[in-house]
Amino acid sequence: MRTACIFRIIVVPGNITGPRYRCLAGDVEFVAGAENAHICDQCSIPELMAEKHCLYLEPTIRFLKGTDSVVVLRCTKLDTILPIKHYCQQCPSYICCQSH
Repeated sequence: MRTACIFRIIVVPGNITGPRYRCLAGDVEFVAGAENAHICDQCSIPELMAEKHCLYLEPTIRFLKGTDSVVVLRCTKLDTILPIKHYCQQCPSYICCQSH
């Protein structure tokens, strides 16, 4: 796993196969070192949240087949799905924040 992510939490510390993680953005669990452990490497959410973004932006990830996925951006204030995050900056409710 290449990036730190605020949505990835450890569920079970290391065992024979490796630690078990839960992705809160995708609502899935996986084992580090298993065949699906590289799902974090393909995810754009850590980079998205590291940049300036709106406080109300809530990214989620939907897994399609196996490890194929799509990131969905939702405005929690307006309960709207956004095509790209730059739409947030045009909104009168935009509140800029940046994770560290």
